[in-house]
Amino acid sequence: MDPPVWATTLGSFGFVVLTATELLSPLEEADGSALSQAEWRQIKHWRPETLGAALFNSWD
Repeated sequence: MDPPVWATTLGSFGFVVLTATELLSPLEEADGSALSQAEWRQIKHWRPETLGAALFNSWD
């Protein structure tokens, strides 16, 4: 599936529009080096399985 037309516009402002494949990828495959200790505690507590579940969560 091609990214939506608006993805290019957001990209010009520094945003990255992730694909469904990226959002459904296992969280342990993602680079978590920028996460804070508090964010890691939340991940360990809630145990999201995918990158999308961690980004679009209900615990915030």
